[in-house]
Amino acid sequence: MKTCCTPSQKKKNADQPTPSHAKALIAIKKSRGMLDNIEKLIQEQAYCADISQQVNAVIGMMQQLNITILKDHLLSCGVRELSSAEGEQMQAFVDELVRVWGIGNRK
Repeated sequence: MKTCCTPSQKKKNADQPTPSHAKALIAIKKSRGMLDNIEKLIQEQAYCADISQQVNAVIGMMQQLNITILKDHLLSCGVRELSSAEGEQMQAFVDELVRVWGIGNRK
């Protein structure tokens, strides 16, 4: 797995997550709790609209997390890759963004 040039690599105390990584971990833990609740609601045959509302909340949280990760990636790796003098390196980075974040496939 590639590593990213996140600010945490530049910090003296690299064992501590960056503020954005700490927020990401919190979002993941909240989502995990919400998914457990959704599972419970389904097992209890709860009202479908209540289940769907919880599903949409998790989706929204994950979409926001993905946007945050994209921003961090652009501000770290993106700055380096897009300021590269090598056209192939720049194009590979852009292709990666389009592929990973599905930018071209959104409706």
